[in-house]
Amino acid sequence: MSEGVAGVAKKKSSRSLPHLLAILLLLLLILVSALFWLEIHRRFPRLPEGDYVGSLSGVLGSERKERVHFFARSSSEHIEFVLLRSGWKPYRLSTRLDSSSEDTLYPLQLEGPDGSLFFVGEQVEPHSYKGFVSDLQSNEEGTWELKQVSAAEIQALSSESDLLHWIRMFDELQRIEGSRVAAETRLPQLKREVVRLESFITEGEKLKEQGGDSFQNAQAEIVHLEEELKNEKNNARVLLEKLQVAQRVTPMGTLVSLAREAAERDARWISSMMRSDGAATGSRGFEADYERAQEVLELLEGIRRENKLIEALSQGKRMKRVPFGSSQPTQEEEGV
Repeated sequence: MSEGVAGVAKKKSSRSLPHLLAILLLLLLILVSALFWLEIHRRFPRLPEGDYVGSLSGVLGSERKERVHFFARSSSEHIEFVLLRSGWKPYRLSTRLDSSSEDTLYPLQLEGPDGSLFFVGEQVEPHSYKGFVSDLQSNEEGTWELKQVSAAEIQALSSESDLLHWIRMFDELQRIEGSRVAAETRLPQLKREVVRLESFITEGEKLKEQGGDSFQNAQAEIVHLEEELKNEKNNARVLLEKLQVAQRVTPMGTLVSLAREAAERDARWISSMMRSDGAATGSRGFEADYERAQEVLELLEGIRRENKLIEALSQGKRMKRVPFGSSQPTQEEEGV
């Protein structure tokens, strides 16, 4: 009798084992699907090339009805992203493709003076995107939305619109960045010219012994260059006064424009010096090269300081600008 009962129990156990395995596999499949769904929704949508405007709420101390606006510009290699809020600087975010999809990017994270924002979301309509944003510092959570806009829509904005002001400032910063890259491209050529001129400077004593009227011509050239340098210093002083006024009363876009104006003015000055008396030969050419070499070395130092000033202005810093030709380095002002 007991053997019969044990046999029946064994048969029931063998029948229930496949059902138990099927239930476990089903639960595992549900768990994997849930994790995959969560992972998909922790991505940022890949934006086609163009300009975008959007807003977010629920973070940075704002209520649900209060929205903070932002602007984005997407290209094939990166996204320029700026939060239209005091103290937040533009960020360039690499558009690294997610390994699982070409339509999503890794989550975007922005750092600012009053928060660290973490963006995830998805496309909801053509040219329209939504998602969630978390503040990693305050643990606040909110939402964001983004819409692509055309150039005509941007031009239609009111001239007093804060968004239009930020977009123009953003364009100005990009132009300054392009000028900086162009200057860095020309730098190797200028360095080669400096090396060539330094080779003449090392023979300075021999060049002076050649004397003659070439020395008088060089002195006249020096007087002419000193007069031009004096004029440029006066122009630099006027620009410095404009910068000081701009730092107190004008928008950031005007400040950046003045910085670019100073850089272009100094670039024209250097170009005119490099072309002056370029056809001189013989002993006169050597003497002129000797004198111009010293001027070029001073001007290169001026270029370095002006580039540093432009870079600092594009980052929102205030710098103390020293007179052109001075050996004193550019210093960052306190209180910013």
